[in-house]
Amino acid sequence: MKIINTIKVFLEMTYYWIICLATLVALSSPLKGQFWSKTFGGNESELAHDVLASNEGGSYAFGTTYSYDNSDFYLIKVDSLGNLIWSQTYGTAQDEVGYALAISKTGDLFLTGTTGINNKGSLVIKVDSQGAVIWNKGINTGSGTELREVIATSDNGCFLVGSNTNPSSNFQLEVILFKLDSLGNIEWSKHHDNYPDGSFATSALEMDNCFLVGGDIISSTSSNNLSFIASFDKSGNLLWKRAIGSGGAIGLVQVDTNTVVFANRKGPFSIDAQLHKIKSDSILIWTKSVISGMGANNYFTDIEITNDGGMVLVGEIKPFSYQFPIAYIAKVDSLSNLIYTRQYGGYGRQGKHLAYGVSKSEVDDSYFVCGSSINYNLPTIHSDLLLMKVDEQGFIGLDELEAKERELIRTTDFMGIEVKHDAMFKPLLRYYSDGTVEKVFIIPN
Repeated sequence: MKIINTIKVFLEMTYYWIICLATLVALSSPLKGQFWSKTFGGNESELAHDVLASNEGGSYAFGTTYSYDNSDFYLIKVDSLGNLIWSQTYGTAQDEVGYALAISKTGDLFLTGTTGINNKGSLVIKVDSQGAVIWNKGINTGSGTELREVIATSDNGCFLVGSNTNPSSNFQLEVILFKLDSLGNIEWSKHHDNYPDGSFATSALEMDNCFLVGGDIISSTSSNNLSFIASFDKSGNLLWKRAIGSGGAIGLVQVDTNTVVFANRKGPFSIDAQLHKIKSDSILIWTKSVISGMGANNYFTDIEITNDGGMVLVGEIKPFSYQFPIAYIAKVDSLSNLIYTRQYGGYGRQGKHLAYGVSKSEVDDSYFVCGSSINYNLPTIHSDLLLMKVDEQGFIGLDELEAKERELIRTTDFMGIEVKHDAMFKPLLRYYSDGTVEKVFIIPN
């Protein structure tokens, strides 16, 4: 009897620990529904150019809506499951196009983009965490000001960069900088015309003692722009500048106290898309190619530092066999070695996804990706704002079947490349227990 009781206690304890272990695994594993792809919009077209994670686990996406008489700024907030919390539109009687979003230390948001006839002016709006306007400010130097990036500064103000048309230089584009205080007052503005064919800024980053700005050098002899990085002191005075790479500079991110990484926005049939690591004193540490030979018309549009010290890049790619481009994510380690690439979008003329922004979640290792989902079926072309939440491996959704599919992706060989597909770039279908089918395109690693 004593032996039987001992065995019984052992079995009960074993069962107890199995239940505990299963519960821990279930709680720690990403579940279907936590990662998703959703579209938002009205009767006409919408898109998002920028996305930022919120501290509650959800995100904000910012761009443009065309569902009203004129195009307007379009801002949405979603929770961690992609449920819409609220949406707001902002604008004037003329057309607006929203480009960039930033969050201050107090949780308020700065929005910027272009406004006016032919979008030859700019608008900056500060809103609270519920989307209510705190102040708005129109900015136009009189010769066409287009702001493309805003960052929240350490003094609760904002720093904006873009371009200005210079009438004294044959109306070429020049880099323009604005510093606004927390109330929207312009503290200073600077114009920089340092290249003979013109230049414009698309990205910015605040360091301890300076602002770094990246953008394009316009070339009259090439179909593809060059890239530049410049450093300015906190009053907007130029400290240094240098041209690095081709295709325009995007996505400045800080790696440590004096080092940053940025990517080239690759042009059609140009050199491979590249990452560059540079010190804040202009010393180039390395340049690495990231994507090679995967198709024509490939672009990087944004970059984000990952929790493991690597980087995630988003953009669009047009595989050689495709009629239209689709969205992709690439992850690299801290030395720019490629870890994976993923593609998203339809195979025919519907559901084309374009990715413009990426932001790391504030609560886990996932990423929010924004852009547009386009239906190319003529006679009308319609797009919705696209917002995705992907896991650390770039996947949407996870269940037992998908886990098996991931394993198949790693073990099935096609012409020496590890893929699950029976032909290059064919869709992977994921069948869920609720009857839904998800079509995802994945570039083989």
